[in-house]
Amino acid sequence: MKTTKRVLGIMLCVCIVCMCMPWTAFAIEYYDLNLMGKKVSSNNMNDIFADGGSASFDPMNNTLYLTNVQKNTMAGLTAGEVKAIASELSGTLTIYVTGENVLDVSGCGAGMVAMGICHYGPVIIEGEGSLRVVSGEIGQLGNYGLYAEGDIILRNKGNLYFEAGEATGGGSARSAGVRTTGTDATITIDGPQKVEAVGFTAGMYEVPEFEYDMHRIYGNHDPEPGDERVYNLTKTDMYQYLYIRFERKVIYPVRICDLQVNEENYEDINGDGTLAYDPEQHSLVLNNLTLTNWGNMHMGDELNDTVYGYCIYTTEDLDIKLYGDNHIEVPFMDESHFAAIIGERGISFSGPGKLTIICPEASWTACVLAGNYIYLDTYDDVKFVGGINEANEGYGLYSYNQVVISSTATGRTIQMAGSKSAMYNKGGDAPFLAPAITAVKGSTEVPGIMSNVTLTNENYDTFKMLTFEGSSTVKQGDVNGDGILDMKDVLMLRKHIAKILVPISLIAADVNNDADIDMKDVLFLRRILVSVG
Repeated sequence: MKTTKRVLGIMLCVCIVCMCMPWTAFAIEYYDLNLMGKKVSSNNMNDIFADGGSASFDPMNNTLYLTNVQKNTMAGLTAGEVKAIASELSGTLTIYVTGENVLDVSGCGAGMVAMGICHYGPVIIEGEGSLRVVSGEIGQLGNYGLYAEGDIILRNKGNLYFEAGEATGGGSARSAGVRTTGTDATITIDGPQKVEAVGFTAGMYEVPEFEYDMHRIYGNHDPEPGDERVYNLTKTDMYQYLYIRFERKVIYPVRICDLQVNEENYEDINGDGTLAYDPEQHSLVLNNLTLTNWGNMHMGDELNDTVYGYCIYTTEDLDIKLYGDNHIEVPFMDESHFAAIIGERGISFSGPGKLTIICPEASWTACVLAGNYIYLDTYDDVKFVGGINEANEGYGLYSYNQVVISSTATGRTIQMAGSKSAMYNKGGDAPFLAPAITAVKGSTEVPGIMSNVTLTNENYDTFKMLTFEGSSTVKQGDVNGDGILDMKDVLMLRKHIAKILVPISLIAADVNNDADIDMKDVLFLRRILVSVG
């Protein structure tokens, strides 16, 4: 009995406390956001359509999440407005898309204002998915597929489509697939595979910011898909195209100065036959190239978190094949750090041609800067001069892991010089030298008197000038370059295929001459060894 009275007393106290609390403690919080006519609130924000979570909202960061939303009807209109997404949230609205999403209100009637997405601030669309937005059929005062009063940033990975119906009000009434207003507001395209914008005034009301060499751009004077190319857009041009489409090109991981190598230019990057990229072999072919321009690139923590000037830049392992006489030189530049060739991973040089790289007098400069390895397997004269002004820090080669010098032909040399060091390996080891390298000469001064030297882990970076002399021509299968075909070559070849850095001749290692080094070459080499006993 006492227990029952105690429970009843507790319940009575709770009731009294609840009666004394303000009613707002139990109120639903409504956000300034509507999705397909549904008001978003604290009650439904985790499952706006009550379908298991295809749409949700995070009020902490103003992010609307759409996952395979397919909607073409909406709840009752408000004040004659037809808007798929109507937002008056403060700050930036982020729309995160996953899968295929469609918001189509074209069949929901006419309104004073018709918009697919409307936010009175900046808009960001991101995520791995796609989004198709079609605005109302008729908007008397304005009709937009995407409207923002601030910057628009499109950086999702899938496709985007924005379509606007007619604007019948005349005068200032506009119809555009995408429009942004506000002082210095911009549209940035940085990610989607394809962006399409359709309107009766213009596909896009503002000229977007994007990298021209990374996109194909098409337009049409009618609000229907078209294939007329409209590169180098201006605001005047933009109004002419009622349909406009941006398609991301196939991009290869190489930049030449400020030019991105892509599906349209890779076979003749400079337009003069001197430079080409082979995407299958991950190789850059230099054929009597003269390169004197430069671009700049911010490198991350792996490479000093620094802005570097460069002539050739790659994010992947890259083999540079040399033909003819090639020359890279930048006599003057504004950047404090410069590397003629930058590889975030590894850089190798091969082929029968010559190469000379002369770097400018910057505060820090290197002919080749590699985040992993530098591999030299050349058969004619190669020279790297990385700045010789003692007031600056200059390197011929600068590696973060290892330098391998495999071979050069008889009478030819590999030379390097730098005011700080001819060759520096942050990994701490002296370079790997193949048996084909018969002599190494060096000097601790630039210029200096060269004499025969032996490189060790303790002294290799003290030489400001180095010359490597090679022997004999290539014998197919002589992977380690010692002039003898035996099991040592097989072992070296297997290590190379296993991604172990060893000093081999790349040309000799391609035993079956198929332009690739793999286990097929091991089998061919074994057959050769069996045949010669």
